[in-house]
Amino acid sequence: MKKKIGLDIGSTTIKCVVLDENDKIVYSSYKRHMSHILEKSIELLTYIKDEICKDDEVILSISGSAGMGLAENAGVNFVQEVYATRLACKRLAKDTDVVIELGGKLLAYQLLGEEAENSEVYSLLLGVGLAAVLFFILWYSINQHQSKIIRQRTQNEHDYAVKYCCPECHTSFKGKVYENILAEGRCPKCKAEYYESKN
Repeated sequence: MKKKIGLDIGSTTIKCVVLDENDKIVYSSYKRHMSHILEKSIELLTYIKDEICKDDEVILSISGSAGMGLAENAGVNFVQEVYATRLACKRLAKDTDVVIELGGKLLAYQLLGEEAENSEVYSLLLGVGLAAVLFFILWYSINQHQSKIIRQRTQNEHDYAVKYCCPECHTSFKGKVYENILAEGRCPKCKAEYYESKN
């Protein structure tokens, strides 16, 4: 039995699919390679050989931004991602007009079908749309990060106020003064008994 193995090695992940002779999926995986591209690829292909394909004849193709060098060094067929995506859409999703790919470090789009004929207009519209989406994602990420910083600062100020202020006269203590107050057990201003808060 002949099987086809497709290995897509991107900037952050390794995606794999194994097809039987009827092009039915018999195995697929999606894993982060944590910059250990060669080791993770060998590990994955060894598993596929031992557990999935066994003694079957295989055809291996590699794609992805980090796959070209591996394919070249191993003498394996390299397929450019854009080309592979176009073929897959023509075969499996014939009514597809636009493909947008958001990868680990890549944003790409392809115009297919009738839209490709008016590619200048659609490229402009799609480019503006993608720019808007990316701007929103960036804005949202920055906003979330700032909110987290503000929440942490507010919590820190609250913790500082509870721990380093006299509960009676609300005098703020800092550094060595605070250490002396703990040793004496009294506020130097109002002479109230003082102990370190556990909150």
